[in-house]
Amino acid sequence: MKRRFVLACSALLAATVAATASMPVRKTQIGCVMMSGEFFNQDGYRLTPTERDGTKVDLAPYRQKQLRLEGWLHPGDRYTLAGRPRVLGPCPHGR
Repeated sequence: MKRRFVLACSALLAATVAATASMPVRKTQIGCVMMSGEFFNQDGYRLTPTERDGTKVDLAPYRQKQLRLEGWLHPGDRYTLAGRPRVLGPCPHGR
């Protein structure tokens, strides 16, 4: 009986953690736009920012600029912008 109770509690806790893990997380990304128009954050991950309606954001006007993006990171590495990109200056190291 005690073992079943512990197993039931463990399953309930695991379900709660899994539900929390699938929620979007508010995240600020700082990185550079390459000549190809792709955005890479400071950790080297490529992100494709989208608008709230799902359309891709055209970052071509920001080539070789360092940007600060604010938005939500969704499961599957989808990133939705909360506002306009903020230009921080030229990319360091000539990226």
